[in-house]
Amino acid sequence: MYIITAIFVTIISTTTSSGARDVNGKQTRSIVHIHNSKIENFFPDTWSITVDRMRMIARITNGIYLQRGLIDGTIPVDELIAELLGIQSVDQMLKVDTRKVIRVFKRLNGTNDTSLKDFHLMITLLTQTPTVPLAIKHSLGFPNGYRDLLTLQEDFKDPWILEVVRTRSLSYSMTKLEKLGIALKNISGMLEVTKGEREMLSALVKNPPEFKEPLSKLVVTGLQITSNFQEAQNALRALRNILFSMKHSRSLESDALTHLLDPFRHSEVLGLATKGVVSMKQVLDNKSRFQEVILYLEVVKEEIRNSSLSQKDLSNLEALAALQTPLEAMYQSLETWRDSLTDSNSSTLNNYTTLFENAKNVSGIPLNFTEISDSLDQLIQETSNETTREQLENLEAVVNEMNTIGLDFSKYAKNFEETNETMQALNLFFESYESKVYEPILASRNSDYTVMFSLIGVGVAMFIIVFILGLCYLWRADKEIKMDEEKQKKKNKKLINGASRSNSEVSPLTAGVSSGVSSGSKTTTSSSTTG
Repeated sequence: MYIITAIFVTIISTTTSSGARDVNGKQTRSIVHIHNSKIENFFPDTWSITVDRMRMIARITNGIYLQRGLIDGTIPVDELIAELLGIQSVDQMLKVDTRKVIRVFKRLNGTNDTSLKDFHLMITLLTQTPTVPLAIKHSLGFPNGYRDLLTLQEDFKDPWILEVVRTRSLSYSMTKLEKLGIALKNISGMLEVTKGEREMLSALVKNPPEFKEPLSKLVVTGLQITSNFQEAQNALRALRNILFSMKHSRSLESDALTHLLDPFRHSEVLGLATKGVVSMKQVLDNKSRFQEVILYLEVVKEEIRNSSLSQKDLSNLEALAALQTPLEAMYQSLETWRDSLTDSNSSTLNNYTTLFENAKNVSGIPLNFTEISDSLDQLIQETSNETTREQLENLEAVVNEMNTIGLDFSKYAKNFEETNETMQALNLFFESYESKVYEPILASRNSDYTVMFSLIGVGVAMFIIVFILGLCYLWRADKEIKMDEEKQKKKNKKLINGASRSNSEVSPLTAGVSSGVSSGSKTTTSSSTTG
């Protein structure tokens, strides 16, 4: 039974945790609806637009951080899912054995009083206030969780946003985040438990013997809740795998996101700073509603005089009774801040820093309205006068609305100061993003051209070398031919000269004959001369 009890605690904690966040980004105990009929809009339309623009920029900045973190693997998938979905732990939810839960509900059919009493403890734990989810860390630009994530692609269609980011490529880098929002929306629907279903379980807890609803109806309800929970488990497992696979899913658009340095810090600064000015605007819009508390402060003072509440409750109620002065001071500073704002349609983000810088001067009310509401509820419980109870209940409703929005603006002061640096970084990023997307393509093309020109250059160089070598070869061949001709000429010349010398020279045999002939001639001549 205790194992099953733990399982039921997990289911109910998970199914009832999905809802609105309070000013600290934590799960509120219930969704408080602002009375729109009494809202007065003190902001000119231009400044409503300005605040909305900053919300869009905060979402886009957070989107850049999420997309990069999921691809790089630096954002824990389970943490992100828990934040956006509004549950405490994905791992705890997936460990629930729904088969055991189904068996317990089926055994309730025809159960006797004894087994119903055994079931009492389990139902008590089922309907207890759920534990608070982890503090928001990764999705500060999405204060409404996955609901804000679903508007991200619509933000990129805004004409002003297009002027700021200068390209549609940025929206392409974050298309998967929209699919994440759709998946989380579907899972959230599976985890919903209606007010009537919770009231049915609560009625069984408060007085089991007088539980008027038939157990068969409770069984049907329990089985339906468990079946939906089982579907949510399957969807979560699939979503987990998809997000894990994003680590290996890259594109030119997503790679260019790396040029925004320290995206987590910029996401945090702008997310919290925007949350601060949005809260201020909401407080101004609800001025007449919130000033209604002044009408009931004297009633509180009167009731606590004879109250038997604890000292802590009395201290909280005394702080509430003294709320008029700080409330008036807060509205005076808010209106001064509002009047200091100037209209701007600039697409340069630095021109919007005045919105945040002047917000530092607004004096909020640093009271713990959660504790005040609890103490006020205790005071209502001990009040017997119906008129007084009704007045205190009206006061409690306004206090809860104040708590939902948050009146302590001082905690945003540091973020207000840092927005100027963040705006400058975003301006530089948006200006260069488009070129960074196409930088790898241009680099690749330049590389191709370099290779092509290199090949052409090598070809030309080889042609020139071959041409020069050819010329050298021809010159050498021509020179060798000429040298051969010169050698042949010299050889012929030597032959001619040799022949000439042989004709002019006499051999020893010829020399004798010649000498005799010559001597005979001379003798004959001499004889004839004498005779």
